[in-house]
Amino acid sequence: MKRSLIIINIVALFLTSCGSIRPQAERIPAADSTCQEIIKAFFQEEKSDSLEADLKAFLKIDMTDEEANDFFKEFSDSKLSTLDEDTLRAIFLYGKEDASVRRDLLKEFHHQLSGKDIDENDKVWEKFAAHKRKVDDKKQKMIAKEESAAGKKAASEKGQIFEKLYYRCKTQIQGKPTPLAYKQAKHLTYAIMAGSFGSTVISYSTVHRDEEKNKKWFNELFFSLGIELMFNYIGGRFVLTNPNLNPWKGKMPMAFLSSTLSDVGVSGAYAFFFKPDNSELEKKLKELEKDPKAQQKLQELLKIAEENNLYEKHLKKTQDLFKDKRTGKSMNPADFDHEVTIEDIDIEESRELLLAALTEQEYQENSGMMQTGHPAVDRFTFHRIFSLISVPTTIGMTMLMHNQMCMTEDPKKGFMKAVGLFLGTSMLMDTIYFNGKEVLINQ
Repeated sequence: MKRSLIIINIVALFLTSCGSIRPQAERIPAADSTCQEIIKAFFQEEKSDSLEADLKAFLKIDMTDEEANDFFKEFSDSKLSTLDEDTLRAIFLYGKEDASVRRDLLKEFHHQLSGKDIDENDKVWEKFAAHKRKVDDKKQKMIAKEESAAGKKAASEKGQIFEKLYYRCKTQIQGKPTPLAYKQAKHLTYAIMAGSFGSTVISYSTVHRDEEKNKKWFNELFFSLGIELMFNYIGGRFVLTNPNLNPWKGKMPMAFLSSTLSDVGVSGAYAFFFKPDNSELEKKLKELEKDPKAQQKLQELLKIAEENNLYEKHLKKTQDLFKDKRTGKSMNPADFDHEVTIEDIDIEESRELLLAALTEQEYQENSGMMQTGHPAVDRFTFHRIFSLISVPTTIGMTMLMHNQMCMTEDPKKGFMKAVGLFLGTSMLMDTIYFNGKEVLINQ
């Protein structure tokens, strides 16, 4: 009985130590250490405190206690000398942020080493194997380019860095987002905002460089900047960089929907802040009576009023707007037995109708090629057409930015690369946007 307890304690000590050992950075294991020697070293007191460090060195990666536990759970009873350390290292890197993925892959790898067939329905292993083939191919090409031994060694080290960064990227786009993925998404949103700010200023200033730099010029610039920053933050945070959404099945429909809903308010806000200057229209109205071409202009305004159903909006006042100068009675234009002249109009009473007609005339004369009847609707329609290009482009660009950030070893350099990529692409898109908006709707 006593002997049995001693054996049980030894086994328990072995299993516990595998999960709680601490690395000794100052101790570097021999280059020819094998997995069997590493495990056997555990039973030698003088080496028991360096087991985790030896395992890290064997796989050439940093390892947590939890990861070491997963390793020993699957392989403590296997012929460890048969292990392929490249595959094992790839498994740990690919499953770095998701323990369930790592354990599934280790279990499947163990099955294969035991002579069992690959589970064709194991989508996790299938996806991992595809990524590993891509990484191995890249590493082999990097080494093949070099001729000298020193060059091949340097290429091998670069290949290991590429491998580590590549798998780090892939851990952020697996089915279950990791804390690292959420952190990266937050940084990506800031990169989008920084890039869009610079792009909007440069593109707007370039497209409108020949216009007078008056209050309206700066107000439209600040309006564009405010809208860009606000919706890039909201759309970026909850749609474009959201790690829970598939880029094309989730992000694209939501991006179209959110841009449509938000643009209702934006187009309305634009119409409110940049509506026609009524003071100029009032001035034109006062000058109408003295204008030598008053009769011609009046007929144009009345025609516009009739074509755009403006009479209906002022139906209750219509008879007060027009007076028969011979009798002094209020009349409806249809009751006149002659063409309405400037003398037949009570300018004060007809102010609202004529201002509405003048506004419509200004719209028709100053609008672009695409006219819907209202500046806000013009803007909304143009945005819906432009979104057919901008939404897929932005989603694709966001994916490239994410790749730039996670494939760059230095986070600051990765962030700047992402900003530069967004800035360059956005400048092209903004140039198309501002030029198209000016030509099609003249806004």
